Amino acid sequence: MNKIFKILFVLLVSIFSFNLLVNAEAKETLKQAVEDEIKVFGALGGYEEDVSKLKAADLSDYKEDDKKINVYIFRGSTCPHCLDAIVYFAQNAKEYGKYYNIVSYEVWNNTSNNRLMSKVASTLGEKSDGVPFIVVGNKAYSGFSEDLGKKIIDQVIEMYNSNEKYDVFDHMEEPKVSNNVVIILVVLVAIVGVGFIVYVIKSHD
Repeated sequence: MNKIFKILFVLLVSIFSFNLLVNAEAKETLKQAVEDEIKVFGALGGYEEDVSKLKAADLSDYKEDDKKINVYIFRGSTCPHCLDAIVYFAQNAKEYGKYYNIVSYEVWNNTSNNRLMSKVASTLGEKSDGVPFIVVGNKAYSGFSEDLGKKIIDQVIEMYNSNEKYDVFDHMEEPKVSNNVVIILVVLVAIVGVGFIVYVIKSHD
């Protein structure tokens, strides 16, 4: 009975660890978001034009840089307006990508990303009622259109050329734990769990 209890305990710990890993905050770069949208909407059908635009987008010179302005896009998988936002920033990366980093969080399938979106909105005194929810500096935007995209790029360029650069993640109420730290902890717990199971089995042979 004691052996069964120990095995069940380790299994519960392993399940909890797996849940942490699955629900850890997961951000994507512009290139990763583009690849994700191509995969998702390419499989859905009816979005051939948008998928073609993503595939044709020239991201060869696009690179993340700490000196650039972060544009946070909280989006939902299969959300058409979120797709519009990714298409817009991907298509404009050749000309304006030198000013912005696109940091994307998928919130429909990741509860931690969803909570992060709410925390970001709260920090700015806003409500995150839907996606895409886009944040640049101390301003948040809900929904997306080409006119809004132009407005965001204008704001990005203005901030880039300004001496004062505001990033909402620098003003969060609680420090954000690195995804890498969470993953390392989960892996360590999993290793200890497996080792414990092996020990229990061998000790009762």
